[in-house]
Amino acid sequence: MQNIIIYPGASIELQCLLKELNKKRIFLVTGKNSFKASGAQAIIEKNLSDYDVTHFQDFQQNPDWKDVQKGIMYFNHSKPELILAVGGGSVIDMAKLINYYYNCNLNLINENNINNPNFKPLPYICMPTTAGSGSEATHFAVMYINNTKFSIAHQKLIPNYVIIDPILHYSQTPYQKAVSGIDALAHAIESFWSIQSTEESILYSEKALELIWDNLPKVVHECDHLAHLKLAIGANLSGKAINIAKTTAPHALAYGFTKYAGLPHGHAVALSLPFFYSVHNNIYDKKCNDIRGEQYVKNIMKKISSIINANNNENPINDFLSKINIETNPNMLNITNDTIEKVIKNINSQRMANNPSKIDIDEIRHFFNESKKNELIFITNLLEKYNIHYWLDSGTLLGMFREGKILDHDKDIDLSTWISEENKIVKLSDYLLKDYNLRVLNYNGYNFKYKFTPKNKKKSFVIDINLFIQKGKYALCPQPISRNNILSRFIWHFYHNKYQKRNRVVFDNIFFKTLFKMHTWKIPLEYYNEIIYKSGFFIPKETEKYLEFRYGNWQIPQKHWSFKNDDKGLSKVDIKEH
Repeated sequence: MQNIIIYPGASIELQCLLKELNKKRIFLVTGKNSFKASGAQAIIEKNLSDYDVTHFQDFQQNPDWKDVQKGIMYFNHSKPELILAVGGGSVIDMAKLINYYYNCNLNLINENNINNPNFKPLPYICMPTTAGSGSEATHFAVMYINNTKFSIAHQKLIPNYVIIDPILHYSQTPYQKAVSGIDALAHAIESFWSIQSTEESILYSEKALELIWDNLPKVVHECDHLAHLKLAIGANLSGKAINIAKTTAPHALAYGFTKYAGLPHGHAVALSLPFFYSVHNNIYDKKCNDIRGEQYVKNIMKKISSIINANNNENPINDFLSKINIETNPNMLNITNDTIEKVIKNINSQRMANNPSKIDIDEIRHFFNESKKNELIFITNLLEKYNIHYWLDSGTLLGMFREGKILDHDKDIDLSTWISEENKIVKLSDYLLKDYNLRVLNYNGYNFKYKFTPKNKKKSFVIDINLFIQKGKYALCPQPISRNNILSRFIWHFYHNKYQKRNRVVFDNIFFKTLFKMHTWKIPLEYYNEIIYKSGFFIPKETEKYLEFRYGNWQIPQKHWSFKNDDKGLSKVDIKEH
């Protein structure tokens, strides 16, 4: 049976425990930087001064089989009597793996054979320095062989003794606390709805969720000491819950986002947690994967929703993640569709099988594409609310029409309208200013672009609203083109971000004339005269012809396409001369 000690300052118990166990040779496993930063190093070195200690910390964050073998080499050379792990989930897992494999023929271990039938564990003490992984409470450990993830499971992998001292968690940055805490939150929620849940695991899940939900924001923003203690207890309980019920779909995807996008594990889990909460909240019979039935899952989701105070909020997890500054927009995290496809291709099928709702891969793909479209939907809904006659244009139109999504490389949303709509845009601007900075670009006596740049991480796209005038058979809109890319961009950034207090930029100014040459979008009116509503957005009726006019062979992505040189709608003549 595992012995757990948890209270602020519990590290002091290590000395008494070591005397009680009467073991002199200790194999110490720690992280490289966290060991010192957490304050654990000073405590451990003082407590171990009278012991024969072999210290192993030369391994990467996610345990790799090569690192495990290296650790076993040190382990067998020192012939320890006890293992002590001080660190986060990777450290605890590494100690488990060394304990599991130290007495087997390592040459026999490979992708097709990961078991050790001769497992004889040594006494194992664990001191977590994070509140998140719950690894101190589980009977499994994760390692990678040739970049493929494997999970080792054995009941005797659970550490014999656990000392949880929340003081060791204080030194983490707010982001580190947030991503560790989100991992614990996901453990609590996923074990709650897992098809392998039991009455015992649900008791752990329920209490863990209450503690984590109420205290993680306080830990992140206030460094509240009582909140740290409650969060540590919650993280340990959530570890006990997944030890029984296992994790589900959010973790099935998370391993890929860590591997291919470089996200910390907790952050990777956060990307899809709101989506699966919504999916399970709307479960129906044909989609139910739990033999206890649809109604059982609905009752579980009601319990979860009650604990997290869902009320009329469709997805409170989104708001919670925003509250602790965890970004979930793939575009802001530079997660491309190629990365998403890699993640989906390498999804962990074991974790997916624990899901209460059957999930189609296309649903997951659609979710990530839709998450990029949310800001486009947000702004176009506002334009419609303010009765602004708009249409999707340029790269945004191309992406939505050709691929049904915003293009991977796009950082802005391109919208167009007529100059007659400007008064309505001014009213819209007042609403948007809480989340965006505004620049109004002016030339030849009229405002030709309203540029909204996000103030914070709640929004990720720049919104460009171009205002066209009609002249003869054409729609015209000025377009400033940099004369010298490096110099112009530097001066532009320096001038505007540091000294320009006004939100209106007049390109007739001699300063800007030295930096930019004024070209003109010159679009035949036939493409803009008839705008239709299709698939949730307003677009030119003759979209295919319009895209062919602008881009040529628009159906095939052009890797080296240049706005300045290749846009057939861009006239190199100043609008004053048209």
